[in-house]
Amino acid sequence: TDLAPNVAEDIERDLHRSMPEHPLYQTDEGIDRLRRVLRAYATHNPEVGYAQSMNIVASLLLIFLQEDEAFWLLLTIVDELAPEYYRTSMIGSSVDQQVLAALMQDHLPDVANHLDTLGLPSVLIALPWFLCFFVGYVPLEVALRILDCFLLEGQRVLFQVGLAIFSYHRDDLLAAEDAETARNVLRRKIEPNRLLRIAFKSYGTLSPAAIVEQRNQFKASVVSSLVAKATTSLWRQYRSAWPEANPSHADAVSLELGVIDALELEDREAAAAAAEPESNEVEVALIDVLRHSEVPSVRAQLAYARARQARSSTKHQGDGTDDEDGAS
Repeated sequence: TDLAPNVAEDIERDLHRSMPEHPLYQTDEGIDRLRRVLRAYATHNPEVGYAQSMNIVASLLLIFLQEDEAFWLLLTIVDELAPEYYRTSMIGSSVDQQVLAALMQDHLPDVANHLDTLGLPSVLIALPWFLCFFVGYVPLEVALRILDCFLLEGQRVLFQVGLAIFSYHRDDLLAAEDAETARNVLRRKIEPNRLLRIAFKSYGTLSPAAIVEQRNQFKASVVSSLVAKATTSLWRQYRSAWPEANPSHADAVSLELGVIDALELEDREAAAAAAEPESNEVEVALIDVLRHSEVPSVRAQLAYARARQARSSTKHQGDGTDDEDGAS
């Protein structure tokens, strides 16, 4: 099956950014192996397709595994062990950064508060750590051991290691007077055994159940923030594309519900099929202008919004009620 052009382009763009310092990826053979694994996953699961950082995970696996083995392990990581990390909306990874920030306040409040004062909160630092399993942020031998522990014990290992890195550099981070100095501290060489001792002795009591509880606590606010940002962006583009429009309150509600659906489902294929214009004049113009938007999930958002709007219109026609007027 042919990949969507944007997915194929994204994969090609990232191939040479995947562990370029490793000898395997300085050869055409290594790049070809990585390409085949990433394209195979994108074909297998078009709802996810390809997301940045998947190239780093796959390149790490291919150093030790055959292509078919790397494919199945990549699938297990993306679909089962780290669900929602590699979706366009990145809900899972965004939620986990909020969880890590809360754990920082519990275990390393002085470091957390100092980094906040420097304008460098942990959520800005640790997001790529989690997505790449720390590859590129700690020595490769450390990243490999982290991945082994993750495969054995699950996602709590990411939180343990994240806390351990901040703890490892605690004194130097507290002495940092600006954000750049703090970033440089975190790039310093790490002794693997010491780091893992901190992770599993100092933070070995972190329970999966507690992490799940905190995720549930933060997920609503993260989704709400994503919906608000996406909806605001879409309305801005809506009004720019069709300044004469006077969207009703029902239009606004429909669009926001559509955004929520899209964030949860992100079904690009279904979105593309559903986006064929056969709705009202304003919506047709909006879809036509925005269908090639650079916002990755906009087509899905529009398609689901349109589906909601169609259902809403049918309902109103059936019960004889009218939409509330007035622009949102």
